[in-house]
Amino acid sequence: MKVLFLSVVFLHLLIVILTKDEKEFGDIISFPRMCLCKTGKPLYKHYAVYVDDEYPGKGNIIHRIKYPIGKDIGFGKLENEGEHNVENIPQLPPPKKEDIKKRIEAVLLKPGDYDCRSNNCEHLATYLRYGESFSKQPGTLLKFFCKKDKDCDEWNKLVKQIEDNEKLEAECSTCPAG
Repeated sequence: MKVLFLSVVFLHLLIVILTKDEKEFGDIISFPRMCLCKTGKPLYKHYAVYVDDEYPGKGNIIHRIKYPIGKDIGFGKLENEGEHNVENIPQLPPPKKEDIKKRIEAVLLKPGDYDCRSNNCEHLATYLRYGESFSKQPGTLLKFFCKKDKDCDEWNKLVKQIEDNEKLEAECSTCPAG
């Protein structure tokens, strides 16, 4: 009887774990952008914070949505963004939901001007989740341009090229022949 009870409890826990949605309020979500086919790495990543259904009618993510003006911070739908990953930093403690909501309200009132080194989409996501903004672009080619001691001109040129060629953006798994 004891074994049967433990088996049922184990099975229940397994079902709960397997059916649980992998995203939770406050998770940082990354979206690979503009893949360079020979490297297999995205040039850069776009970032958002998952807000689930906390803001009805507005969407389930919040992110910085326009460049070069970049003052637009708004809600969107995760399903419209394509391939994505949860990209929290495991070494940092999980935040309180109330703290994230306070930071969201603050940035919606005063988003600040876009700046590639101090106020981009990744800065927004890390600020909303952890209360501290930083941008490292892990797993991308752009990470080499995201150092505080480097000039941002090269980064701006890359972003401009991406904006000019937005139609050519492709997922890393698909590369044109040639």
